[in-house]
Amino acid sequence: MNEPHSGHSATLLKDGRVLVAGGSDDVKPLKSAEIYDPESDVWTVLPDMLELRFGQAAVLLDDGRVLMVGGAGDLV
Repeated sequence: MNEPHSGHSATLLKDGRVLVAGGSDDVKPLKSAEIYDPESDVWTVLPDMLELRFGQAAVLLDDGRVLMVGGAGDLV
């Protein structure tokens, strides 16, 4: 992982990679997202999400997109 996360979502994609998004660096919520490829053991940084997310739920849709819902924009 390029940036440590806690409180993030991890979603297994159809191709076997894992999308890790949001969470916190223990100081502030994050907009960051990364994909982990277990075959090559490589993390790829993605563009930031539009909103800060901590503790959100993520659902893989049938068309391959990932829907993020809920969570918080502030650490309590």
